[in-house]
Amino acid sequence: MESNYENLYSDEMTREHIYDLVNNSETIEELVLVMAAIGKKYGGKIPGKTRDFDVEKQINNAKLFYSLSLEDEYLAEDANIVTRSFGLRQQLIYITYYTILNK
Repeated sequence: MESNYENLYSDEMTREHIYDLVNNSETIEELVLVMAAIGKKYGGKIPGKTRDFDVEKQINNAKLFYSLSLEDEYLAEDANIVTRSFGLRQQLIYITYYTILNK
C-alpha cells in the first residue's frame, strides 16, 4: 500500500480503486484514512445499498469495535456497527483478527 495515506483522495477515485484501497489496508489507521477519503469523495457519507452512512460515525464505530475487540469485549458479529460498503466491515474484522492473533 502507498506510504502516504493522507493523500488518498482524488476526484478520479473509482469504486474499484476504493475497493483496492480498503482491501490493501493492513492497520486500523490505514483503514480509517481510506474511510475518510471515501467520505471526502461522497460529501461526508459512505454510500450504502439502501442508505448513506455518516463517515465520522463509521470511523468512530470502526475504532470502537477495534479497541474493544483487543480487550476481548467484542466478537466478530458485533462488527455490524460498520457498513459493509466497499468491504469495510470485512476488512475491519480481518485487521482486528490478525492484530489479536499477532499479539
